[in-house]
Amino acid sequence: MIERDRIQPLILDVPPVAPPAPIETPTDDIEALADLLHDARLWRALVTVCGVGVDARAALSLAAALSGETDAPGLPRLRVVSLSEATPLRLADRLCGLVRPCDLVVGVGEADTVDGALHQAADMGAVVARLSIDDLRWARRDLVDALKRRGGDRLPGLILAGGRGASSRGWTVGRCTAARGAVFLDRDGVINVNRGDYVKAWTELKLLPGAIEALRILAATPYPIVVVTNQSAVNRGLMTYEMAESINDRLMILVSARGGRIDAVAWCPHRPDEQCDCRKPRSGMLTYTAHNLNLDLGRSYLVGDAADDLAAGMAVGCETALVLTGRGRDQYEVARRRWGAGCRVYPDLAAAARWIAQGVGEASPIVSPA
Repeated sequence: MIERDRIQPLILDVPPVAPPAPIETPTDDIEALADLLHDARLWRALVTVCGVGVDARAALSLAAALSGETDAPGLPRLRVVSLSEATPLRLADRLCGLVRPCDLVVGVGEADTVDGALHQAADMGAVVARLSIDDLRWARRDLVDALKRRGGDRLPGLILAGGRGASSRGWTVGRCTAARGAVFLDRDGVINVNRGDYVKAWTELKLLPGAIEALRILAATPYPIVVVTNQSAVNRGLMTYEMAESINDRLMILVSARGGRIDAVAWCPHRPDEQCDCRKPRSGMLTYTAHNLNLDLGRSYLVGDAADDLAAGMAVGCETALVLTGRGRDQYEVARRRWGAGCRVYPDLAAAARWIAQGVGEASPIVSPA
């Protein structure tokens, strides 16, 4: 969760230069800016808010409002670049050393120097917007409200392999013109060993036998591969949001290095008593991911080791399968009592991956635990 002290004000003293031409189409719409901030959270982009003179103070105020009032876990990291009223105007050069491709840069106010900085950031591959306002107080409140309408602290985390525009085998994250099916996989007990005390560090994540083979099989399919996992250890205070993201990041990198593929990881940080919509057996992680990545849930698969996994997938029309790794053996009778012969069961992820690779129309063997 973003903390107020993570705002880093930078007060700059730079030489004057002739102001460049202003941007022709500033982004003044609050809802559009809320969409950009929401997307920045999804792509894990760094958000830089910049302003000059009185607008410098407005930039600080805006960043403080976003940090202090919108407590969504994983809110984009915020940075403020401001120039005092008496300082000569030059933001563009400073941004050269700060902005990365796909970051979001928000200029506050009408100053030509802000426009120049946004031009510079855009040339570096950043997404840019300008908030041109008469009364920051009302615009700030409206922006925070708009962000809260997009989910607030009830949102799951979502990590994309490679960041914005990441692509694999022709599938570009978030850029498909037509929705397509995907393969959703639970993590603990399906890809790696399930721990009763939670996977709280990278050193505690141990891959299950056959997991890499399975992810290689799935990598050869046209389907995006998305991990969907409950990680209540975050809101239980056993690990931070950043630690959870780091574990998932490193898992994607490891799988890729061994010839497999994970295109995204969606994860829920909430405890069961918080009654969120994203924790399985509810389907919020699936619908949130499908909305953001343009996926067709009715043409998708879900593989898990628990009845809660299958329930989440069935609720949105996914083809589902239970594996007997992790909690699967204990959950087998629960799943069979609930869904009978409609519950596909496989010994492990590799077997389920071969079923998916063969297609839904193929025979789907049902196995029983030994």
